[in-house]
Amino acid sequence: MNRQDLPLNLSSSARRVVRCAVAWAALAAVPLSGCAGDHVKPSYSKSSVEPVVVTKVSDSTLQVQFKNPLESMYYAAGISYVVEADIMRIVIDRCPISGNCATMLRRHIVPGPPKPAVQDIPLLAPRVVMVFADGEEQVFL
Repeated sequence: MNRQDLPLNLSSSARRVVRCAVAWAALAAVPLSGCAGDHVKPSYSKSSVEPVVVTKVSDSTLQVQFKNPLESMYYAAGISYVVEADIMRIVIDRCPISGNCATMLRRHIVPGPPKPAVQDIPLLAPRVVMVFADGEEQVFL
């Protein structure tokens, strides 16, 4: 938006508010599923986290249990998901032990001997698909 496009009687702060509103409106026009798709980038192969067990805890919650991969510089930080139509795609997020980590639902990690990882997630679609680096598998219907 150019300065000439705005009425001259607006103060600079009012112009800034209008520009901000236009920018937010443009962002809102982008479909949410397209934005959320960026969060579903699998790092783990199916064999590295098997067995994956998905259990319905309530009408609105699933519990995902998986083998916690033993790594020295990375860890299974949590789960991210995207919902498209009637399918919820979930992925186990792999993050460095130091540095930034983007995950939607951070996993609570308990110190001690290795045991399966457990993560509660919302149930947002009738079909749930687990996305791995080497493919997909339907885990709940």
